[in-house]
Amino acid sequence: MAAALAQLLERSSAAIGRPLSEIGELPQSYESLKPLLSLRNGFYADYSALYVLPFDPNMAPSLNSSKKIATSLSKFEEAQSATVFAFDAFGMPFIIRQGCFGHLDYSTGAVEWMGNSAEEWSDAVLGDFRRYSGWPSVEMWQAEHGKLPVGTRLFPVRPFILGGQFETSNLKAVPIADGFGAAAQIYEQTKDLSEGAQVRIVVAD
Repeated sequence: MAAALAQLLERSSAAIGRPLSEIGELPQSYESLKPLLSLRNGFYADYSALYVLPFDPNMAPSLNSSKKIATSLSKFEEAQSATVFAFDAFGMPFIIRQGCFGHLDYSTGAVEWMGNSAEEWSDAVLGDFRRYSGWPSVEMWQAEHGKLPVGTRLFPVRPFILGGQFETSNLKAVPIADGFGAAAQIYEQTKDLSEGAQVRIVVAD
């Protein structure tokens, strides 16, 4: 096992999904994830801050049951034709596009490309785990509210793009598909605004 990937798995939970051998072959679009998911099919790391989705049709959210997430992702120009495979504490997704691993900031729509393999992605995450996972906020939030519910992330009540802070008072546990969907709508409504413009955000059901 490659060094960085091994180190990441050492600080992670047990597998969330069933072994791939029980499920079948990964679709070609997920082939870059095989070195990761064949070792551990979905997992959490450090206070559940990093959430890697499993490939398992019996689970949701998962790599193969995220149509709502995929629809939301398509609103971000730099992430179109990509696939979400993980989330940080704040619901910002890690994506794969044509074998490249990246991290999407849903406030700005910018993607930070992190490498061309699961090993390079793991190395980048470990190189700045605080920033890529958001674990300090999750640790503090759970100290106040209890365990983070399964399938949720800590989305901001006041959006980050509108001055919301990365503080527990501004974070709410929301199911991933719902929270990311709202974030995508907010991005779509604010991406072309000039600095200082007044806004009224409307989030549709």
